[in-house]
Amino acid sequence: MSNLTPSSNQNPSTTNSLTGMGNKIVQQAQGTYSAEIRRDQPTAIVFLIDQSGSMGGGELIDSNVTVSKAEAVARIVNRSLEELISRSTKAYGTGNYFDIALIGYGQNGREANFILPNKSISQPWDTLTDLAGSAQSKAQKAIKKGRGGTEIEQEIDVKWWIDPVAGYRTPMGNALEKSLSILKDWILNNSKNYPPIVINITDGVATDANEDRLVSLAEEIKNLKTTDGQVLLFNCHLEEYEGDSFTFPTTKEDLPSDNYAHTLFQMSSIIPHKLQGEVATMKGTQTAPFRAMAFKAGASELIKMMDIGTRTAQNQVIHP
Repeated sequence: MSNLTPSSNQNPSTTNSLTGMGNKIVQQAQGTYSAEIRRDQPTAIVFLIDQSGSMGGGELIDSNVTVSKAEAVARIVNRSLEELISRSTKAYGTGNYFDIALIGYGQNGREANFILPNKSISQPWDTLTDLAGSAQSKAQKAIKKGRGGTEIEQEIDVKWWIDPVAGYRTPMGNALEKSLSILKDWILNNSKNYPPIVINITDGVATDANEDRLVSLAEEIKNLKTTDGQVLLFNCHLEEYEGDSFTFPTTKEDLPSDNYAHTLFQMSSIIPHKLQGEVATMKGTQTAPFRAMAFKAGASELIKMMDIGTRTAQNQVIHP
């Protein structure tokens, strides 16, 4: 539907209407994404984090501080977890609106591993209450811009769950396999809930799977569904330095002529219809539907990706 193009005798307004209708059908085919998220009806978020050796390099900017890719990812994921807990905490305590799993790939070479303590393929999930209770406090460097552009270095206390790790290879295929396994089990027990979200953060090509295998695994994940919609898979590829990035593309032509970029495009979900307008405003274009991916991203693009990725669910949280 999204390939509709006007003929020479076609009314442009009619064409726009047809194209819009086609795009809407594409969105609705994935689901409505309207189920309430409650304490008795949570959703799930899986973070897949590249921990290969190359993640130890790079110069990304977070809080005006230059850090490695691994450090930037740890900062941003920890901050996202803290925000999820904060937004889910009311007078009665922390509401368990989200089941969280974190899978790292690279540290153990050929296999992905569960990052949080005492987690495994058979017990992969932490509730927000679990995370709130296991948070560590850490002093983190930040630089605040003062008057006249002066820089003021600060140490701020942050909540901390995962450390920056960089070592060995990139077994992304195994990380996707483990994600697929735990999501199948989760959906069996939560078939009417808001669909799970998977956020994959990487800086390189998988060392344990070719492009066809990655796309195949991603399709299996995206085809998992509750009665409310299909699992959403976000992919964020990190660049060595802050610079030009390609976020939320509509077609492969929006990306560089790069096989890996096109593979990530195929792997990524279409953004749910209710968030297309938000992404359009962010990008300054009304072209849609957008894919849930970024290529050659810096820290700021990763933050945007995480924000959109988690907001798809946060908008549905009901606080009793």
